[in-house]
Amino acid sequence: MKVFFKFDLKRAFFSKKTLISSLIVLALLLIPYFSELKFPDPRLDGINYFIRIGDFTCLPFIAPLLASIPFSNSYIIDKEKNVFSKLFTIIEPKVYFTSRLIVNALVSGFVLLITKTILLIFLISAYGINNIHMDVTGAFSPIYNKSKIAYIIISLLITFVSAASFSTFILGISTLTKSKFLLILLPLFFVVVTAVILPNTGLVEQLNVMTLFQIDIYSKITGIGIILYDLILFSIGSFLFYCFGYKKMNKLL
Repeated sequence: MKVFFKFDLKRAFFSKKTLISSLIVLALLLIPYFSELKFPDPRLDGINYFIRIGDFTCLPFIAPLLASIPFSNSYIIDKEKNVFSKLFTIIEPKVYFTSRLIVNALVSGFVLLITKTILLIFLISAYGINNIHMDVTGAFSPIYNKSKIAYIIISLLITFVSAASFSTFILGISTLTKSKFLLILLPLFFVVVTAVILPNTGLVEQLNVMTLFQIDIYSKITGIGIILYDLILFSIGSFLFYCFGYKKMNKLL
């Protein structure tokens, strides 16, 4: 298990798709930062700049897709290459599916966490931290008013968990389809439905998936709601991966 897990983790973490996703995340964060430089505000510290950048980036709209790119279609790729017949003579299916579930979640989470953390460290180094607060909305805004540092740590953790959960959801869906193209369209479709269509119809604003990747977006969803949302996505993905991946594979062996 340990050997295959390390191999899987290294394969996913240092893949071209992971690098591309990370660079896109960084670019989407730097674009609004350079725009902010044209109108500097001496009252803003590194944390406030980081929050403002989040307000002016389109990252929350594309984040579900970027979280899914690195490894969520790996099951389909392995199936297309017909690697299972040889692979399962070396390891048990349980090892493969457990490793794939964990690695996919970790790599997807780190794609957003590492890039955001790098930018945050740079901003704090350049602008420091002060006691000036700005207007922040969202589920965790009361924490910001008490401690900006605690707020930003929670923001980064939520980003990691949300990316891991959504990519697990897509990984589970991958066991139901043979189309890699569909796995690219699905995150974007999910965003359009939950963040655009449903709120505009006045039906369900709490399902806005963008709030999972940008916690200061104005929404009716609470902090507990965000955690439950992530838990539901992760549970659905894990359930599908187990039922239509692991159990189905065991029947074929």
